[in-house]
Amino acid sequence: RKAGTRATMEAVVAIMITASVPISALRPAPARAPLARLPASSLRRAAVTAADANATAAWEAAQPLVALVREYAQSSAEWDEDLQREKRAEIVRLYQQVFVPACGFALANTAVYLAVLLAILAALQLAGGYEQLVDLLAGKAAADGPGAAFAGKLVGYASSLDPTLGNLGIALAAVELAGPAILALSLAFSGPMTDVLRAQLKRQGLGPDEASERLEAMLGKFRDARDG
Repeated sequence: RKAGTRATMEAVVAIMITASVPISALRPAPARAPLARLPASSLRRAAVTAADANATAAWEAAQPLVALVREYAQSSAEWDEDLQREKRAEIVRLYQQVFVPACGFALANTAVYLAVLLAILAALQLAGGYEQLVDLLAGKAAADGPGAAFAGKLVGYASSLDPTLGNLGIALAAVELAGPAILALSLAFSGPMTDVLRAQLKRQGLGPDEASERLEAMLGKFRDARDG
């Protein structure tokens, strides 16, 4: 009974380690044509297709990890200590194979999104984009014609808004429209970002082998505290 309790607790620890495994670890897909030569509709279709294909591949890559965690939880009570240690090390290795690329894509996507947003915002600030929009609405309101009354109401609302906030709103809308291009760039940069993360984990002593050693040390302290 005590052996079964120990195996169960160790399974819980292993499952906690893998509980946050993301299934959307995206890797860069090979480009079939330069992005600059693709029309907007083709770029959008290419980006969405690449994202779907990579998400499917990531989900398939996570299946061995899920299966191993399930096997550990169900059968570890029947294994000896060496086999349990080997399976835990394999769980950590598979976890990093899925988790690190997912983080690489997330960081690449965030960096590209912010870079595009800040670039558009800076251009609008320098060009006075929001002020020009207000002036355009004012000219429309001053002219006699359809929509003049509505434009006049818009001018009243727009004039009360800080130009910086107005430019930020325009920039956010532009970034949403540029979503397919941002996704394509994120896929392209996720590979190098993943390599940087792996190198950083290695320098911090959190590579697969080092992480396994830390896990074993943590479990050893847990056993000592339980038996003591």
